[in-house]
Amino acid sequence: MAKTRISISLDSAHAERIRAHAERAGMDVSAYLVNAATRQMAEVEAAEAQFARLDAVVAGSGLATQPCRGACPCRSHEGVHSSAGP
Repeated sequence: MAKTRISISLDSAHAERIRAHAERAGMDVSAYLVNAATRQMAEVEAAEAQFARLDAVVAGSGLATQPCRGACPCRSHEGVHSSAGP
């Protein structure tokens, strides 16, 4: 299989931790990062599939999102939260 080179930027502390973990896993850094990213993508896709029906119900209900008003203490979003509150 043909390989594609990509480049990432990260601070030196993260780079050293990644190198150390890759070495402990018996992998080179590229293989280690591909493995970690692939695992993360699989977890996200599984969660999306598990909740797809519920997401569709919420989206069709009109309750999906309401804009925040005033100073919202909720920091886990970008100005929107469920109509049930932050």
